Amino acid sequence: MRATKLIALMLPLVLIISSAACAEQSKNTDAPETSETIVQETEGVRENVPESNFDGALYRVHVRTGGFGSEFFAEDETGDVVNDAVFKRNLAVEERFNIKFDFIQNDDETLKTIYANEDAYELIIPHARVGFADVLAGVYMDWSHLAYVDLDKPWWNQDAKTEFTIEGKLYGMIGQLSYQNLGLTFGMFFNKNLFDDYNIEYPYQSVSDGTWTFEKMAEIVVGGAKDLNGDGQINIQDDQYGYVTQLWYGPINVLYAQGGRTTAKDENNLPYLDLNTERNADIFDRYFETLNEENAFIWQGGHPQPDEIFSDGRAFFYEGDISWMSALRSSDTDFGIIPCPKYDENQDNYYTMVNAAANLFCVPVTNGDPEMTGIILEAWSAESYRVVIPAYFDVALQTKYTRDEESAEMLQLIVDCSIVDQLYYIGEINSLDCIGVQIAAGNGKNFASFYASHEKAALKSIDRIIDKFREYAY
Repeated sequence: MRATKLIALMLPLVLIISSAACAEQSKNTDAPETSETIVQETEGVRENVPESNFDGALYRVHVRTGGFGSEFFAEDETGDVVNDAVFKRNLAVEERFNIKFDFIQNDDETLKTIYANEDAYELIIPHARVGFADVLAGVYMDWSHLAYVDLDKPWWNQDAKTEFTIEGKLYGMIGQLSYQNLGLTFGMFFNKNLFDDYNIEYPYQSVSDGTWTFEKMAEIVVGGAKDLNGDGQINIQDDQYGYVTQLWYGPINVLYAQGGRTTAKDENNLPYLDLNTERNADIFDRYFETLNEENAFIWQGGHPQPDEIFSDGRAFFYEGDISWMSALRSSDTDFGIIPCPKYDENQDNYYTMVNAAANLFCVPVTNGDPEMTGIILEAWSAESYRVVIPAYFDVALQTKYTRDEESAEMLQLIVDCSIVDQLYYIGEINSLDCIGVQIAAGNGKNFASFYASHEKAALKSIDRIIDKFREYAY
């Protein structure tokens, strides 16, 4: 089915600055850049592509269904600043290179065309975790064939450039062509009303000072539960919690927010399992011991969901993807947003995970013109960086959805240090890629026991992934 209408979607957000900036920040860094300085910086950054005329060729882009469309295509200008920026971005690229974008949404047909050796798409944009499963099936092209794509440019996620590469081979990327990817970045919402009621200082200054740690958050969480209906129990239907999240949010992100990873890279750029460290064990053990059922709620299904509890004013903290800000516009709960806390004050920066539901950019092995594909992809991404990102960041993200100046600055800090994890995205290491979820769901008594029972199979899985990357050297 060819897409002819704008798709209704969750709040789209944009990835502004590459995660490489994290390495240069100190705990006493100045306040993050404003959108004005971002606009000034983006205007002078250009792509290095030849000025080509493709004689009206179609540039066929497969976009996943389920609300992921309007960040890539807009039929016309409507007066909405983000929609109009998308429209202008696409039109500028079409006119510059004499092409026509053709956006297609039919999730059942993409792999069929590749297996049939049909040159049907220049670019495929799947759910990232689904996309990496297809990578291991050998259906996507190594980006070394895209001669004019410069992954050092700021419109490509620098952490993904490193993480997604195995022995020099890269089969998919994330970048600022997709502004929804920031919406799938995790942050921490806090309830200003409850902070005021308990005479607790907002965490903004602590974040700016580099001292916002898990220990500080835990002190608030532990004292935050309250029996509101007087029945002598803490019940999710009626009572107050210190912290709420859902299964695939907090338990996943805690490892990355506190400086951990599942894998590292050796001298040959090959991944190896690096999960079983004293620090990582402490990260998980502390998280689950502190955020227990007496003061925290980790949603695994049913009603109410954690975002509803927070919107209802019954939680101090909600850890979730920051796209949820749009839903809070109608809530009476006054909220702020901050980065997820550090492991301790010695941690160099605040980090957070970009959820593996992000949009992944892939080129099918059946692509008949990698040179044109690379030229347009690079120019399109650069134009998005210059046009769409400043428009959204300035109007929709920093103004429309945040309720104070400090939250806008905190959002910038979250963006600056967003990261990815290769084997979480690939999802093929025998449950160790999502060990926090497994512990939270009761599939292991604790980190040590769960790790020990899955390590052997995970090591074999990593070897298999490496072999697949070597086998499919397209």
